[in-house]
Amino acid sequence: MLAIYSKSIPAGSLTVGTGVHCYARMHHTGSAAVTMQWTLGSSSQSYPTTFTGSTYEVMADIEILTPSSLSSQVVTLPFSFFGGTTESPQTVTWNENLANADTISINFNVAATDKMTGDAFYCQPCSNRHHRLWRAITANCHRASLNSRRRRFGEPA
Repeated sequence: MLAIYSKSIPAGSLTVGTGVHCYARMHHTGSAAVTMQWTLGSSSQSYPTTFTGSTYEVMADIEILTPSSLSSQVVTLPFSFFGGTTESPQTVTWNENLANADTISINFNVAATDKMTGDAFYCQPCSNRHHRLWRAITANCHRASLNSRRRRFGEPA
């Protein structure tokens, strides 16, 4: 797999009860099958679907949350869109030590006849110190994301 985007997470960036939400936007040119995965350090999660078709846009997100420990993460790949294909959410557990610096990346594999082009990639912190339920943590992550987008475009939060 080849990384199209990667981001360093500095040591000390996360605390228990916080996390990070990363967004990748790219597009595929060609008709060969594309496989994709997210990695954090030595942990990875692939999308179960190999995406095929002609030229299309790709929207992929990942949430990495540390509800009880910096060395155990709950990782969700929310709904992702690859052209007309929707990938169902996945939740897995990773065991990276996020007290140390680490690198997150989105990777792909496609035939040399095709091209994946990056359009946008960013990560933002999300936190939830008041709730222990998974839904509450992810809802807070989404709310922070929505509010930051509103501020970016000048709308009220």
